[in-house]
Amino acid sequence: MADDAQYLDVTLLDKEYRVVCAQNERDDLLAAVAYVDDKMREIAGKSRSAGNTERIAVMVAMNIAHEFLRFRIKAASVLKNSDQGLDNANILRKISEMEGKLDAVLGSGKLL
Repeated sequence: MADDAQYLDVTLLDKEYRVVCAQNERDDLLAAVAYVDDKMREIAGKSRSAGNTERIAVMVAMNIAHEFLRFRIKAASVLKNSDQGLDNANILRKISEMEGKLDAVLGSGKLL
């Protein structure tokens, strides 16, 4: 474990998970956990399989990926058609940072 990393206990749909998190990413991870937990509770409230945490997690992952891809397509379209003096390099950098954070949270398997 890196020197600046620490263990962090988080709760998703009333189940606790211990994850490793860099100190400087703690707030971002907690925000991601809150977002995922809200989405899981939303789907659990609408689903007949409310007790099936794995199914709910997969559905949430697909929904978040869909939201992200729609956002990325919209952002790319705005950048492509932009003649409004936007700071395209800064926008692309922020999108890249968001992709990295999503990959870290959704792709690492640390949370689930």
